[in-house]
Amino acid sequence: MPNRNSIPTILLTLTVLLGGCAVGNVYDYRTAEVVLPLRGTQTVSVSVTDKRPYVLNGKKQSNFVGLRRGGYGNPFNVTTASGAPLAEELAEAIRSGLVNSGYAMVSDSATRSVELVMREWKSDVFTNLKIIYDLDLLVRDEAGNEIARNTISGEEAAGGGAMMDQHNESVRRVFDAKMSLLFSDPSVRAALEG
Repeated sequence: MPNRNSIPTILLTLTVLLGGCAVGNVYDYRTAEVVLPLRGTQTVSVSVTDKRPYVLNGKKQSNFVGLRRGGYGNPFNVTTASGAPLAEELAEAIRSGLVNSGYAMVSDSATRSVELVMREWKSDVFTNLKIIYDLDLLVRDEAGNEIARNTISGEEAAGGGAMMDQHNESVRRVFDAKMSLLFSDPSVRAALEG
C-alpha cells in the first residue's frame, strides 16, 4: 500500500497519463486534397471568413479547429498545424482545388470571387470523431454582385480510433467532401463554369 506522501504523486501521474495525450494536438487542413466537380479557366479570388461565435467573442483563437477529450472526457483544444488561422488553411486548400480544376488564382481584378463563410467548423473527439459544420459558399462577379450561393450545415460522424493521424485524415476527408458538395450546386457551377 502506498504511503500518504506518494498519493499526490500517483494522482498526478494518472492525470498526465489519462489526460496528457490530448494536449498539443493539431490538424493540417493545408494538405487537404479538395477535388471539385467543375472545370474552368476564369480568374478567381478565394477568401474564407471566420464567423464562428466563439472566435468572434475571443473565447477561442482563430487557429482553433476542435476538441480532443482526455480520459475523463475533459476537452483540450486542437489547433491548426501551421498556427495560422483556420480560415487561412481552408482558403489555401480551396485555392489548390480550384487550380487543379483549371482556374487561375488572383488577388485583385478576378472575374469571379469565391467566399466561404464559416459560421461553424469544429471537430470533437472522445472515442468517436464528429464534425459540426455550418458553411455558406458565395460566388460574386467582377462587380461584387452575388450570383450564386450554397449553404450546408449539420453534424457528421467521422469514425473512431485513438490515433491523431487517423483523425487528421478524417477531418480533411470530411472537409473535402463538404467542399465538393458546396461547389456541385448547379448555380455555383454555372457561375464558375460559364
